[in-house]
Amino acid sequence: MSITTVGLDADDTLWHNETIFRLTHARFVDLLADHGDEATIEARLAETEQRNLRLYGYGVKGFTLSM
Repeated sequence: MSITTVGLDADDTLWHNETIFRLTHARFVDLLADHGDEATIEARLAETEQRNLRLYGYGVKGFTLSM
């Protein structure tokens, strides 16, 4: 069976969490700034999150463990 439909939840309760996510993401990049440039850190985090998606799922748990 193939996926034919994808649904997105645009619930306004998530917008506050997006701000916190962005701040945490920026702080993570700042913490690693001595070890690489922003683009490299961003790319490695994205790769790690993608690789861990099947293990941890999508959300704060996966994001935190991937960091």
